[in-house]
Amino acid sequence: MENEIKLKVGDAFYIKNDPRKYHVIEILEKERYPQVVLKYYGKHKQWWHYEIEPKFSIIERLRIGLYRREP
Repeated sequence: MENEIKLKVGDAFYIKNDPRKYHVIEILEKERYPQVVLKYYGKHKQWWHYEIEPKFSIIERLRIGLYRREP
């Protein structure tokens, strides 16, 4: 597919209407449903926060414009 969106460790993106920058720190491909480990720096509590989201969910949100890659 020509327009296939790929994620790799080190990518960064923003969520629409959210000033925080999210960083991809690991992609767990060997799972049944691939997962992506993300981190972002909290402005209020001043430390790194970590989240795990399904890879297909992040790719779909990038595709429809809810997430945008760092310029």
